[in-house]
Amino acid sequence: MSAPAAGGGDQDGELAAWASGHAATVGRPAPARQAGAEIAAAEELEPRLLSVLQGKGNRPEGGATRSGEDRQGVRGLALARVDDGGFLLATGSHDGTVKVFDPITGALLQTITDHTDTVRGVALHALRDGSVLLATCSEDGTVRVWDPVEARCLQVLEDTGGCSDAAAFIELDGELLLVTGDRDGARIRDPHTGETLRMLEGHRQKVYCLAVTVLPDGTALLATGSNDSNVRVWDLRTGACVHVLEGYSAEIHTVRFGTLPDGTTFVFCDGMGSRLIAWDVGTGAQLYSTVHDAGVVEASSFLLQPDGSIVLLLTDSSARGVRLWDPVRGQPVRQLLTVDDPPWSMLLFTAPDGRLFMAAGTSTGDVSVWTLTGERALADGPRGLTLGAEQARLGAAGPRGPARLLRRAGAPPLVAVADEGVIRVWDIALQETVHTLQEGGALVWHLSSAALDGGTERVIASEQGGTVRIWDPEAGTCVERIETSSAIAAAATTMPDGRSIIAVGGVRSTHGVRPDVQQSVGLAWLPAEEEYPPQVTEQPEVGYSLAFTRLGDGTTILSMGGGDGSLTLCDIATGDCRTRIMSQGSVRSVVSCDLSDGTAIVVAGTESGTIMVVDAGTGVRLHEIDTSVAGAARRGVESLSAVALPDGGGLIAAVVRSAEGPEVGIWDVVTGEQLLLLPGASSGNWVSTETIGLLADDTGLIWIVYPHGQDYVVSTLDVALGGPAGFRHRDRRPFAAVQAAVDGLPWLANAGIHAPLSLLADLVVLTGGREPADQLAALAEHPGADRLRSLRWPPPARVGLAALLLENANFDAGFVAPQAPVPDLRRALLAAMRRTPNAAAPVVPPMGALMAGADEVTEQVLALLALLGPDAVAADPLLPLRVRHEAACLPLLDPRVRTAITEIPRQVKTQIESHAASSRASAGTVGLRRRGTPRSLLRTQLALPSELRNLLEVRGNLLYRLHDGEPELHLEPMVLVLDTSPPTFGPVESTLRLVAHGLAGGLLGRQREAAVVTLDRPARVVPLRRHSDLMALWTSRMLDPPQLRTALLTAESVGFAATAVLTTHHVAREYPLPGRANLRVVTAHAPGEKPPLATTNPYTVHLGPRAQATEIARAVVTILVGADGR
Repeated sequence: MSAPAAGGGDQDGELAAWASGHAATVGRPAPARQAGAEIAAAEELEPRLLSVLQGKGNRPEGGATRSGEDRQGVRGLALARVDDGGFLLATGSHDGTVKVFDPITGALLQTITDHTDTVRGVALHALRDGSVLLATCSEDGTVRVWDPVEARCLQVLEDTGGCSDAAAFIELDGELLLVTGDRDGARIRDPHTGETLRMLEGHRQKVYCLAVTVLPDGTALLATGSNDSNVRVWDLRTGACVHVLEGYSAEIHTVRFGTLPDGTTFVFCDGMGSRLIAWDVGTGAQLYSTVHDAGVVEASSFLLQPDGSIVLLLTDSSARGVRLWDPVRGQPVRQLLTVDDPPWSMLLFTAPDGRLFMAAGTSTGDVSVWTLTGERALADGPRGLTLGAEQARLGAAGPRGPARLLRRAGAPPLVAVADEGVIRVWDIALQETVHTLQEGGALVWHLSSAALDGGTERVIASEQGGTVRIWDPEAGTCVERIETSSAIAAAATTMPDGRSIIAVGGVRSTHGVRPDVQQSVGLAWLPAEEEYPPQVTEQPEVGYSLAFTRLGDGTTILSMGGGDGSLTLCDIATGDCRTRIMSQGSVRSVVSCDLSDGTAIVVAGTESGTIMVVDAGTGVRLHEIDTSVAGAARRGVESLSAVALPDGGGLIAAVVRSAEGPEVGIWDVVTGEQLLLLPGASSGNWVSTETIGLLADDTGLIWIVYPHGQDYVVSTLDVALGGPAGFRHRDRRPFAAVQAAVDGLPWLANAGIHAPLSLLADLVVLTGGREPADQLAALAEHPGADRLRSLRWPPPARVGLAALLLENANFDAGFVAPQAPVPDLRRALLAAMRRTPNAAAPVVPPMGALMAGADEVTEQVLALLALLGPDAVAADPLLPLRVRHEAACLPLLDPRVRTAITEIPRQVKTQIESHAASSRASAGTVGLRRRGTPRSLLRTQLALPSELRNLLEVRGNLLYRLHDGEPELHLEPMVLVLDTSPPTFGPVESTLRLVAHGLAGGLLGRQREAAVVTLDRPARVVPLRRHSDLMALWTSRMLDPPQLRTALLTAESVGFAATAVLTTHHVAREYPLPGRANLRVVTAHAPGEKPPLATTNPYTVHLGPRAQATEIARAVVTILVGADGR
């Protein structure tokens, strides 16, 4: 490790050099454009027939058709992505035929004719070894599993009675499962052996459709739709029915899972009825229920638009073709496709190049593939910028004026929009106009804002006719008025001495701010004084746009954009010109921005279509952005905005007018790279050039207001390091792995592990089960690496796993970090990632050291990691290294116990939060309700698409907190008394220790005190302050009879409010142990023993020897919460 730097500047240079070396090993990220990562906006979907895979083809209306052809409809479609980046598409038909295609090329790969009746359900799944499995469900009474490439039948399952119409594969805890529909529920099978593992029963009629998903927290869910008009949601691990979702009134044809931008998972259904319904999977509440005029919905598929709104593709009995449908408004968007035989089945998929496709099967046996993506699609760029959910859409009655985002402390911003001489102030949280600002009724040319009067946000409006008004947007009052002969733009700021100053720009005139001086830009104090500040010495012919900037030394700079093509920067304390830059065409928009590194910049847009970025302190032009795309010249930058990002750098948003009409683009302020391109406003009917705005609120969330059509749209922008989840670097590393490596590398560097960033990211990939880099293929086959993969941890926690492999590796001195705190190292990496070139510098991994590290990953180490858990390791990646020596004391844990150790804390946390959220509105408690103030509205509700949120509000289904605090539940400090005597050995021991682990973890998670007394040392108390302390629950054993009384006395001496005893039911009966508020009891019985009689005591819980994770979690919550929580 290098010595500490002598000076701050030297250390900054060392940090930058170190970070650049690491960033170069990864390269700049690029979008992988996987399914859902990039899609065209719904109004731009343009269907084009790509290929006809079987039958006559679904030709557009008016095309030639065949007469007398048998109608052998296609009911089932399934898709799988294969290793080479291509796809397999399987179809099931009424004549029992199954066909396998390449949907892109249209090549028929296999035809399977073994079924003797209709095949309704098909499912495909790509295995890790590159092979693919196909499942088919037929009315001939069989479910078959195939190798679709060779058309070889692997299993024939003949116990369905012809009732299986749907199938799906899902990987759960490393095992592949096949789920099929049944008479009154679903059947979970092992596809390799055909064995039925579990039956899920509850429907009154047979299941017609199903869908599976795995939530981010690992919960595996199944949704089943039945002819009984109900949708049921099941937990696939436990077999429990989580929700019975009612509200549909006919047979259900389709169920699908989806995810909203706020992370809410929903299940959607349609069918024979006239409704489209979606439910929140977490709560079971309806998100929407929309009546449609589509008749019988034969097929559907849906996608999430970039703005977060849901668009359905429906084919129905009332329209000959496929329609785009808005489920929130309950109306069709437009007819997407008109054909002579509407589809019976349909699915959407996205190719690696970003193109969106639709496969459609019809009643005639045709399967057609259409490409839907229009030429103009949202382009996610190298910084990983994506458009978030639409928060508001503001129309106007007449010519559109300027718009401005206004900062508010602790709340979403306000939006000021000028319309026909009226300024409306829109509250995003309330979704309503809170003030209408009107005096005089003149058109408003320009809006700006500034923190004046001690930090209060003010709106400065420049009106046609020369009047400038300053408004208080919160109160809706005019606080200042200035009369000039020409006011095209105005800006204000507060000086270092506390006085406020305003600059007004217009046509050069003797009737400006200062009547006795001819000027195009004039300065005045606020409130008005007889004396004027010094006037700027060099002025443009026309002052089109103005912006103030404060330098680090306190100097205040006024930047002026002129009609003569000039950008002038003046010191307003003296009026002297510091910099004057000339460009081609007028400079119509100027903004300023203070970057997080202290650099103050000025950004100016020109009529020639360029954007200049200038250092406000030095006057140096940093770079010039050409707004042309693919060589198409732009006619001018009409409006600009800029915002600094918390991690460094910033964004520039601009409205650029082209021959095709206005467009909205977003660029990286440091590199000048275009990150996003949005369709802009319709041409004409705009009276202002100030039509776009960016703002970072107090939480770091980035907001944008921009023109779209004849409206203003307010949305959020999601900015991620390098790219959003689902994107890959150019060397195909998943972005999540790179981000985890960036966050974890500073921790490892401070511990003397100086692995290159790319190698750490590759190890995060390898330990997660994905295909590793070619250089690590041998390591991937090592048993130690396989043990690490079996944990199935998220990327941040896998940094700690990579540390185990890297501990003894040596690397080039250039990768050794300078001595600096972890936050400083991380910030340097973040900055370097934005500067790094696209190509990655190769790194040769030290395979000998890595293989040696994998040799040390034993079953005991695996048990240790399972006990620590992913949350603790993600928070402290060095934790596994520090406590690895304790692994030798741990028992071997079978996979069931390891899985339960991970699963139980998650379920305990969920159940505790559920108790807290459902608590009644009394002193000291917080719950949920359906009415409340905007400040008490849950954040998840604010993140919903605006149409959906408005609909929920009208129906009274929005969720508010009962009180302004977060849900809390009081948990008492607790001492655990754990029986480690011989009667507990075996399955009872695992059950009791899992309960103890859940209890201690639950208390630690809520920052409550916990301790344990084990019966092998009944006079000793072991505090449980960290997750690593929980190993004491697993390392104690004894051969002597239990000394429970001694242990209870020891526990009582600690003075905690509650004690929990975990033992066999025999010991509990012998002593005896009546459950009460301060003494809570958990018992278990051995296999083959008769369980004790059920008890109604709320402080006593009994479990079987092989209790499931859900049962154990329920017991943990019962003991933690006690009777008061019931």
